[in-house]
Amino acid sequence: MFFNKNTIIFCGYFGSGKTEVSINYALRLAENQYKTALIDLDIVNPYFRSRDEKQFLETRGIIVASSSILSAGSDLPALSPKILGLLQQKDMKIIIDVGGDDVGAKVLRRFKRDIDGYELIMVINVFRPFTEDKEGILKIIESIQKSSGMCVTGLINNSNLGNETTIEHLIRGMEIIKKIESETGIPLKFHCLNKELINAALEYGLLEPILPLSFFMVPVWLKN
Repeated sequence: MFFNKNTIIFCGYFGSGKTEVSINYALRLAENQYKTALIDLDIVNPYFRSRDEKQFLETRGIIVASSSILSAGSDLPALSPKILGLLQQKDMKIIIDVGGDDVGAKVLRRFKRDIDGYELIMVINVFRPFTEDKEGILKIIESIQKSSGMCVTGLINNSNLGNETTIEHLIRGMEIIKKIESETGIPLKFHCLNKELINAALEYGLLEPILPLSFFMVPVWLKN
């Protein structure tokens, strides 16, 4: 499940769950003794952001960085010296959480020259608008690649319906994503799933790894 590249960029259309994936993946790396940093470059969603878990993540040994917006009329972040410094680290795993539409992906073009080798992973939830079928997902992949100047190198199946999710929902997502894999050659890297459904997934016999998810991006009033 762990990528060979030191820079792993998670993108995904609104509602894909890519911020949950980014946080959980960073935690898994830290648990396995990797020096880890999480960079929040999502300028699309102002509500559920990985930077909001900065205090918790730092207790787990994860460095958290984010960039500020240059001005109210700007859709690109300011170049934070901290971010540029992290991207130059050769002995650290860098997770980048970035918005998955053309505006969000545009941020990557600004940082592209500072990234030495990367995995650009698209998180997909087929139960969200615009990613419900192969055609919609392919359009978003094309948009991300055009805006960022980078190539999508992998796909993640995070198909779910929140608390109503069953293993059948994950399988439905896998079937659609496998069609994209067959057409584009972009591989399905792993599945994401609520921990309570892990046994059902194992019984089904999924061939790809599974990343169990703990949930952080929930309304304040639902947090413990």
